Amino acid sequence: MQKMISKVPIKQLIYERFTKETKKIFYSFEVTAKKNFVLDTSQLHVNPLFIDITWISDYNLKHESILSSPAFILKKELEKNFNVINTITCFRLEDKHVDELLSDDDPVKNFVVIRGDNISGSQKFKYAGDLVKELRRRTQHIQDKVTIMGACYPNVHPEMTDYKADMKNLKRKVEEGVDVLLTQSVFCSKIFCEFVKNCRKEGINVPIIPGIYVAYTYEELKAIIRTTQVSVPTELARQFKEVSKDQEKFQELSINSTKTMIREIQDHCIDHIPGYHFFSMNNMTMINKLLKVINFSDAS
Repeated sequence: MQKMISKVPIKQLIYERFTKETKKIFYSFEVTAKKNFVLDTSQLHVNPLFIDITWISDYNLKHESILSSPAFILKKELEKNFNVINTITCFRLEDKHVDELLSDDDPVKNFVVIRGDNISGSQKFKYAGDLVKELRRRTQHIQDKVTIMGACYPNVHPEMTDYKADMKNLKRKVEEGVDVLLTQSVFCSKIFCEFVKNCRKEGINVPIIPGIYVAYTYEELKAIIRTTQVSVPTELARQFKEVSKDQEKFQELSINSTKTMIREIQDHCIDHIPGYHFFSMNNMTMINKLLKVINFSDAS
């Protein structure tokens, strides 16, 4: 299935699909360039629209150059056959690092910009919006070739208690230059659809792609919930717990509940949602299983 591709801004690929209503659904996923990690793409009988390479704390800043760090080495390897986007975080990022990120000879720049879990009062970019604004300022001359995605939180950002304030912050971030929004883990179609509806009411009109974690084990699911502070619907949580000790039944429930949620989003969301982004946790097992039961379209 792998083949050489022509590099284009990721936003171009996404905009084309959000503005053209078809029954085709794309998927994308993220991986982390950890030591000894090798991404086996041989089981992907359907190509993703893009692959996102995530960022671990300040790990990529501890190398001679960001462009020689594991995340960007993996980027060079994957982009031979896939569209690739790199996540970057604000934590300990300085002007010299932004210089490096933009010094790559590649005229196409694709980034997911997030604040990151670690923050300090002394760092240059305190919020994702600050980094988004700086990247936009520095790339005005090639703005059509630069894609910036940002994170959003249908369940409200864990540090926010006010939904309206959270929405206002999100709108500000989009105005600072975000092209596409990726959600935090979504387990409920109703919450996602309501979030999209509220975004549109607030004038947030960029494409919104649901982020989905397809649970591999019960322990991993609990860890994700603790980390993201996202709740699973009560009935689904009960079902997961009921089959927690039976790996086969647990994964079957995980796949079926994800399939149902995607179908409900397709049927009930105010927007046409032509794509879904999966958090792989560097384990492609569940994504490969999902590709067999959902009719995703090839990226070509």
